[in-house]
Amino acid sequence: VSERLRKAEVETQAKVSRRDFLEEDLKRLGWESPLNVEGAQADEAKEWLPRLTSELAKLGSTNQLAIEQYGQQKDSYKQLSSRLSQLESEKLAILTFMDEVEREKRRAFMDVYAKANEEFGFFFAKLTGGGRGRLQLQNEEDPFSGGVDLLSEFPGKGQRIISSASGGERSVDASAFLFAISQLQPAPFHLLDEVDAHLDPLNVERLAELIKEFSAGRQFIVISLKDAIIDRAEKIYGVYVEDGVSGVVSPLLPSQGGNAP
Repeated sequence: VSERLRKAEVETQAKVSRRDFLEEDLKRLGWESPLNVEGAQADEAKEWLPRLTSELAKLGSTNQLAIEQYGQQKDSYKQLSSRLSQLESEKLAILTFMDEVEREKRRAFMDVYAKANEEFGFFFAKLTGGGRGRLQLQNEEDPFSGGVDLLSEFPGKGQRIISSASGGERSVDASAFLFAISQLQPAPFHLLDEVDAHLDPLNVERLAELIKEFSAGRQFIVISLKDAIIDRAEKIYGVYVEDGVSGVVSPLLPSQGGNAP
């Protein structure tokens, strides 16, 4: 009897130690006290234990630094995510600024274009005695992807584009456009080199009167062989060639201009 009692005490002590170990293991896993389960549940758990143990073995060794590395990766992700958001905001600000620049550029261009169109029509009418001229964008949706056409309608004639006009008509168009541009950004002087070469006498007279009218406050230097231009000049210089060398006669009186060499 004493032997059986001693053996039972040893077994009891071993089971108590086993119980204490399992309770500590449960606490380590997050359980404050043993689970209250029925015998059937315990039997089912025993059946699952070999399978779970096998799956755990297949997973291999556990990375003891996994939690620390996860924290580092999480912090790095947060920093990259914050930087990405910042870059997206900067990108949006740049695109918005570019749109504002494009709108301002288009507005400034269209303002100048409207003014040039108005001035061109005014000077064309003066040079032709009542004709109508206007500018036309080649691409109205995107003005910067195309050019500008000059459309003119001389008295008694239909409207035509400058590329299909005669030499004299092109000279009138170009002169009207030159005067129109000069009104947008006035220059102290203008140099015109035989712009009247292809004009008929009537248009030469109109051009001469226009130059005379707009010479106040600015200087026109005109190279011409037409009497109508020379007669309205304030100073005339005659140029001639002798033995391959250019000579200058100056100054001449306007009344002498037609006889200049």
